[in-house]
Amino acid sequence: MNSIKSLLFSSSPFGYISKNKKRVISDFLAMEEYEDNNSYTYQYLNSSYYKELIVAISLQTYLDNISDGGKLDIDKLQVGQEIQFRNQYYQFLGKDELSAGYRIKLVYGKKDGVTSIFSREILENESSKVNRTKRRKIPKVRQDFEAYFGIKNLSWTNEKSVIILAEKKILNEILTAKIDLGKRAYSIGQICSVDYLKDSMRISNLVNANNTEKRMILFSSSPDAVVEYLEENDGIVDESRVFIVGDKWFNKSQISNLINLEDACREFEIPLRTYSSVFSVMNNSSVEFIEGINNEYCWLETSNNEYEITFDFIANNRAYSEAIEKLNVYLWEISQEPKLKYLDKLLKLFLKMNYNQVIGSSDTLERQMIAVSEYMLEKNLENVDEVSGILYDIYSNRFGYQVRNKIENIRNKNVNCLLVVMDEMLEESREHFINDKQLTIFSYKSDITEDLYGKFEQVILISPYKTERRKWLSSYLAKEITVLVPQLQEKFLKYSLQKDKHIIHKLDNMDLFNSKNNSAYLHAVEKYLNRKETDNSIGVNLHKNSIDDFEEEELIEKKFSELISKYASEEEIQSDNSTVDVTIGIDLESGGNMFGTEFSKIFVVDSDNIVREIETKKLKVGQTIIEFFVPYADEFYRNRFKSMVTRLDSLKESSNEVYLDYRWKNSLLDYIENRRLSSLELKEKMENLGFSSKTVAFYAAWSSIEKIPILSRDKEFIRYVGIMIGDYDIKAYPEKYEQASKSVKKKLVDDRAQFLDELEGRSLDEIKSNSGIKSFIMDKVVLIEREFIEEVPRVLTNKILRG
Repeated sequence: MNSIKSLLFSSSPFGYISKNKKRVISDFLAMEEYEDNNSYTYQYLNSSYYKELIVAISLQTYLDNISDGGKLDIDKLQVGQEIQFRNQYYQFLGKDELSAGYRIKLVYGKKDGVTSIFSREILENESSKVNRTKRRKIPKVRQDFEAYFGIKNLSWTNEKSVIILAEKKILNEILTAKIDLGKRAYSIGQICSVDYLKDSMRISNLVNANNTEKRMILFSSSPDAVVEYLEENDGIVDESRVFIVGDKWFNKSQISNLINLEDACREFEIPLRTYSSVFSVMNNSSVEFIEGINNEYCWLETSNNEYEITFDFIANNRAYSEAIEKLNVYLWEISQEPKLKYLDKLLKLFLKMNYNQVIGSSDTLERQMIAVSEYMLEKNLENVDEVSGILYDIYSNRFGYQVRNKIENIRNKNVNCLLVVMDEMLEESREHFINDKQLTIFSYKSDITEDLYGKFEQVILISPYKTERRKWLSSYLAKEITVLVPQLQEKFLKYSLQKDKHIIHKLDNMDLFNSKNNSAYLHAVEKYLNRKETDNSIGVNLHKNSIDDFEEEELIEKKFSELISKYASEEEIQSDNSTVDVTIGIDLESGGNMFGTEFSKIFVVDSDNIVREIETKKLKVGQTIIEFFVPYADEFYRNRFKSMVTRLDSLKESSNEVYLDYRWKNSLLDYIENRRLSSLELKEKMENLGFSSKTVAFYAAWSSIEKIPILSRDKEFIRYVGIMIGDYDIKAYPEKYEQASKSVKKKLVDDRAQFLDELEGRSLDEIKSNSGIKSFIMDKVVLIEREFIEEVPRVLTNKILRG
């Protein structure tokens, strides 16, 4: 019999599946077989296997469903229930009065409405309940998998279901991947019936997915949503396990959500399985979380002899040390001033860039020096000349020459070598070594992917942050890895490595797969810490500014997530529940913020007072942005709706589309008001008529003239409104009213977009006098952070927020 493993490996839905990925998938399938009722946590060398793992989880769930022998129970079917039978949709009509069989009626197709009679045995063995029917042919997915896996008794019911928590961008790739069975290829959405769980208990269907059957996979990108889902149902859910896949959930900003989810799973006795990379859990909070789960599988490489991890130091002269000491004194002084936080960041970035400088003369570092001086002058700060002098003294020592010489001394010229530097110094370093064909240069931010394994025999890390060091060392990318840091940072490295030793030792001892104390990383740390220290190995006393301390104490994501939560508590977002993904966070001179989306644009004011529109992601520090307050289509629509509902008849001649749009919505609001229906009562009334299940919030919006949407997005809703209020025209021609609403929406959106487009290239003075603009605000950009945060309320994005 074929296995999930052989299918996934032969299909290779995301390209080549390496030996490392195969190892993870094999481990997963083995653990699922023997650890069915336990929770566990699993960490591996890198994060490149997540997509294959999620596909493996989905396929295993699918195989469990189609081969477990489950049957439909005819006695539990309601008359009128829609079912899937022999690759077509039917409606169950109950027991036949003249025979021992049961009657079913074909729904859609060439013989729509034709009634057939089948025995209980046939229907129970070959039918399954469906949530809804579709006007399309059902693909023969089960039969194809039956043939592939050699299943003798195919089951049509879905009795097994799981929850998978993963980043949205990963899930998007998974849903478009294909599983090749030879004659046909299917997407995961076609194979498994899947739904997506958003915040506030909103479960949505995914595009091109099989969402007619009972759900097998519930995807989500929100731990809070999963917790709410479990608690709302008191743990009585169809899903029997929760899988958490990805490094993101172990971030400082997410670990509390992960702990809450683990608590919920423990309370409701639902096994929890987490999959991540080793470096993502190398912090005390994550280790405590893992200790609480008990079953832990951590692939800290078992053979010490295969890997040589060393820590080496770049010497410097006394003048360099003294200049660094002066800068640290100044950094300590400004750390006491909250208003100088941005200056603190600029100076620490300069110092970090200097430590990563692999050449003697650096245009990048010179630009950073100029940026510091210009900022201090702009803020009228004292000591501008003194600080500029300190930076020049650090730079003029040409520390980069020492770095380059050290690299050349430790490099093996006969092998391919990877040099890893900070992102700001990447292009400059690449340009310097452009003719060295055996040296490749990456940024610390680069993903460690499977194609890198075996490509390099040597890796050199230049002054990495703590998290960067852990990421690259725990990945075991090459047999020889060297960490290079300035000599004057050695005592801080020692302190940081002691933390590494404590965490790795814990992970190593908790691991249920490997023998103890075999981690090459741990062995290298212990070897370094046990060496005899000399009096000259420490360098100068540097207050607290080690390389590791240059990292933000709070992750950027946490910072902006907290700001978003604060802004989201404001009353203004209650009228719009739609969400988008934020890719950029901006700090403004006034203390405000802006959250930009991937393709958003914003107006800036040039030095000549001309307004220009640019992509938000191209914004630069120091630019002046301006926001014009022009009502959105929804706001303008509702205001106009209030004024027009009393004179609907006058619209018939002037605008039939506006009339039709207002007519069906006003009829619904009148019906609700006259009967004093609550949102819950309206929901029950509509669902009793046969309309699909919607949330109370959905009906709350349609019950209020202050929140009513422009579009229904479902003409079936309009049809059922017509049925409920007894309006024949709305009931019979819902598509006419739906099209009218779409036209109204499009006209409003187009008018607003055109108005804003016409502001491009005009002078600010001219724009101020335009009556279409209610008001405007201006602010200056002081900091730009790149970050990806999912499902942020749309109304909080691409505009200036103050509070």
